[in-house]
Amino acid sequence: MNKKSLCLLLAILTVICFAFPLVASAETRTAEPPDEELIGTIIVTEDGEVVVEPTRAAAALTCSLVKSGTKYYAYAKITTGLPASLKVSVYLKNSSGTTLASNSNTGTGTVLTTQTTAITLSPGIYTVSATGSADSTPVSLTKQYSVS
Repeated sequence: MNKKSLCLLLAILTVICFAFPLVASAETRTAEPPDEELIGTIIVTEDGEVVVEPTRAAAALTCSLVKSGTKYYAYAKITTGLPASLKVSVYLKNSSGTTLASNSNTGTGTVLTTQTTAITLSPGIYTVSATGSADSTPVSLTKQYSVS
């Protein structure tokens, strides 16, 4: 064998020796928990297929001020991608921060809602705040509304 062939063979063997342990060690890795997405374990199977095994789901929280006839109520909903122990609370406050109505709910599943009793509101600015948790992971949301 000439020097060029020997150097090429040695370079190829070096790459194979360093790359093989990296490929072999990539069988199971845990994903970093992203915000508002499914959290789980990423598994690369022997045939190279990537599989995500969910371990828990982050919660999404929504809230709104709803008009029903001449009255208004605050509504909140917490949603997860996997069944979890859920809690959701909603607060309706006036512009000075006084709580006018509130309610909460707890349960297990993927969706949980709550709403306040309907009350008459004078024209002005109101805040609807929602707090919740999915398997003790807290979330919160606040929105402002103008009533005329």
